[in-house]
Amino acid sequence: MLDLLVAASVVPLVNLSQVATTHKIPGALLLVLLPMWLVIFKNLFAYPCLVGFPRRSATGWPLIAWVTVIFVAWVGVGLVRALGNQALPGVLQTLGFLLTTALFAYAVFSRFRTVEPDKTIRAVAAGIGIYLLLNVALHLVGAKPPPIGGPSATSDAVMLSAIGINAPRVFFPLASGLNGYAVVSGLGVVLAFTMLKGGNRIFWPAVLGAGIASILLGDSRGAALFTILAVAFFLIVPNAIRRRAHWFVILAPAFSVAAIAVLMGLAGSGTSSPILQDLVYLFSRPDVATEDIGAGRALVWDVAADELTKPKPIHIVGYGAYGQVVANISRYYDSLFTYLDRPELATLHNAALQYAIDNGYIGTALFFSLIFLLARTWLAPAAMFLVLMGLTEAVPTIYFRDALFVFLMMCAYAATIHRKSGAVYESPALNSVSERVQGS
Repeated sequence: MLDLLVAASVVPLVNLSQVATTHKIPGALLLVLLPMWLVIFKNLFAYPCLVGFPRRSATGWPLIAWVTVIFVAWVGVGLVRALGNQALPGVLQTLGFLLTTALFAYAVFSRFRTVEPDKTIRAVAAGIGIYLLLNVALHLVGAKPPPIGGPSATSDAVMLSAIGINAPRVFFPLASGLNGYAVVSGLGVVLAFTMLKGGNRIFWPAVLGAGIASILLGDSRGAALFTILAVAFFLIVPNAIRRRAHWFVILAPAFSVAAIAVLMGLAGSGTSSPILQDLVYLFSRPDVATEDIGAGRALVWDVAADELTKPKPIHIVGYGAYGQVVANISRYYDSLFTYLDRPELATLHNAALQYAIDNGYIGTALFFSLIFLLARTWLAPAAMFLVLMGLTEAVPTIYFRDALFVFLMMCAYAATIHRKSGAVYESPALNSVSERVQGS
């Protein structure tokens, strides 16, 4: 029971700790680390000493387990390399969170004799749901959010204006940031969708509603689009094709990049078509940045791509954590983030670019290998959402701790079910829901 409670509490606690940090409350991250270390001590030290060490699995570790370990180690090395370049406390906190999350995932899922892995991953999803429901409830009763800088915090909600509702973007009371909360909201919707079959008939629909409301009120166009794509793929596509979802997940970014390129082309062409103008406006935030499409992301991506298109040996291993600073990339776009305490630390707003700059081609290959392997489980919708969301935000990376926690827990879960069954694990929820949609 303790394992499930802690697994459910991490995402809310991560965001609460980040909100506490904005108020200069020292030691806020301990709120997250101490419960996880309690479970680590119980499962890996106390329990084996009292009961005995479990027998080794005859099947050994599956591929995704080895890739996850190498991935965590490689990202950790990137953080160690940053110790001489960045503020020591921040780097050590991030490194501590990464290693604690990895150990916690191993401690929980290696004990599936006492806590079933399905219950644990559902607990992680339930924690996201509770966090979303609490934010929406506090917003409805008028709770005030912590102060947030930047013009995007006071801009209008473009999606709501498209249906005739004029209102500013909502910054939820317990959210640590607009973009980070959008990622959690989208994950909540996608995971709640996969939990509908066999889950609580009140809680999961409520989480769906809270997630959708959060995306709309927070005006997170990327999260809205990628949530729809991730869910629609598994509702509409026939089961025989969906079994090859891992290939579609890898190809998904190419289609989304093409769509972004088309939108940017339309924005620059000055199209006179009312429909196309509305489409461009829907994905723009003209009152925030001069680069309308993506609120300045085009400039950030262009600078990072320019660095990577000039091959250097360092690109194989990357510049280490906060590579955008070490490589002097962020100086070309930090003027977009002057509201931050340290504008040069603003991410590249793209997971592939961030991993390439921070952890090199090796780190990028490891990340996409995990996404590919995750997509062979019933968590494929969440994997697809993460890889799509990674087009416009640096998720799941060390810069978004909640998304990184969920990602590593998903990897550990996938390793557990592969070790138990040795086969692709299908979700009854996905099968039953999609069959009803396709049969209608």
